[in-house]
Amino acid sequence: PLYSSKYYDIAGVKYLVSMDPIPASDRIELIHSDRQFYLYRYLGAWPYYYLADRIETIKTYADMYYAKRGVAYIWGNESTIPLVKENRHAKKIHLENFQYGRLQFKYESKEPEFLVVSDAWHPYWQAKINGIETNVVKANGVFKGISLPSGKGVVELIFDNSPYKPGIWISLCGWTLFLG
Repeated sequence: PLYSSKYYDIAGVKYLVSMDPIPASDRIELIHSDRQFYLYRYLGAWPYYYLADRIETIKTYADMYYAKRGVAYIWGNESTIPLVKENRHAKKIHLENFQYGRLQFKYESKEPEFLVVSDAWHPYWQAKINGIETNVVKANGVFKGISLPSGKGVVELIFDNSPYKPGIWISLCGWTLFLG
């Protein structure tokens, strides 16, 4: 059934809303019910962000069906990412700031890491590690992934909306003329 899809796990879906009750399962927990809707907590969700234990390559989206928690999956043609076979040492990451179009993390690790953020990848996302620009690649098929150097650092993800600004100004001028 749809409510037990493995894709919900990968996408970090935390809650499900239904107009009808969903049959009991070890993957969902009812947390609210009334006449209008039922709210369930989804127990299989991966975290919104994580430092990967291992990096593997995929060739198709279907390869993600057998995804394992803690592993980052990158497209086979992405040559800028060193493949990590096993990475289970002490590491820390913390989301410091979450705003529209801007994320900031602090991390600490003795080894290089790969950060996965379960948020849609787009070519206008830019990343900086300790103020130095770095690449944002597709991870887990559609999310953001960033290679991090060892040590302590701050990672900033910023969405560059400047390519949209001319269109916004044209729309504002058009609406002003229309309403005028």
